[in-house]
Amino acid sequence: MPDLGVNRPPTADERRMARQFADRIRRAMAIQQRQVTKTTPGGRFDARQHMRAVAQRARRQPVTAQPWSFTAQRTQPIHEPHICLIIDTSGSMRIHEYALGPICWVLNEGLRVVDGRMPVSLFGAGHELLTDGRAPMPLVPGIRTGGGTAHAGDALLLASDHIDRHDASRPRAVWCISDGDWSDTAAGVTRIREMRDLGIPTLHISIGRPPLAVEADAITTITDPADAMTLIADHTVELIAGQARRRGRR
Repeated sequence: MPDLGVNRPPTADERRMARQFADRIRRAMAIQQRQVTKTTPGGRFDARQHMRAVAQRARRQPVTAQPWSFTAQRTQPIHEPHICLIIDTSGSMRIHEYALGPICWVLNEGLRVVDGRMPVSLFGAGHELLTDGRAPMPLVPGIRTGGGTAHAGDALLLASDHIDRHDASRPRAVWCISDGDWSDTAAGVTRIREMRDLGIPTLHISIGRPPLAVEADAITTITDPADAMTLIADHTVELIAGQARRRGRR
C-alpha cells in the first residue's frame, strides 16, 4: 500500500477495492441461483442455440432452442451488516500511519454501498469518533498518531454505541487494529463480554507482534497493515454467507 498522503480524494484503485468488497457482500447474500432459459432477447446470448433455432425455423419445425438465459438469485432478508472498526493511534503506530486512512475508507465505503454501517473510533492520547458510518466519507481521512493506549476501552464503547447490538438478523462484529500495545479497561471488557453474549465477536488485529493484554474473541498477528483490510473484508463476507446459509435451510 503506497503512501499517498491524507485528506485526499480516493484513488481509482481504492474505489475499485470498495466496489469489489460491496460485490462480494451482495454475492454472499444470494443463497440460491438457478439458470433460466428463454427464447426472447435479454440476458446472456448463446450463439449455438441461436443457430439451432434458425435451422428449426428453416425446416418449419417447432422451435425448441432457447438462445437466451439469465441467472435468477433468491436472497433472504438479512439485515445490512454493522461492523465496528477501532484504530490505535498511539505513537508506536506512527510507521503504519499511511495505511490507516485507506483501510478505513475502503471498508467504510464498501459497507455503505450495500446500506451497511461501519462506525470508526480512534484511541491514542484521547478517543474520538471518526465516523458513525451513516454518511459517505468524501475524503480518505488523515489519521494522525501520537499518545498512549489508555483510552482503548472508551473508543470501543464509542463505536459500539453506533451499531444495532440486539438484531440477531444483522451480521455484526467489532474489529480493533493495533500494534500490540493495548490496555484493557473495566468498561471496555464489560462491553466486550456483553456483546459476546449477543453473538457479536470482538476481533483484534495486532501488527508486528502479539498483543500484551487483550480481551478479545480472536487475535491475529500480521506484518503488513494492508492485510488488515483483507482480514476484515473476508470475515465480513463469511459472516453474511454463514447467516444466508442458515436462513436458506429454514
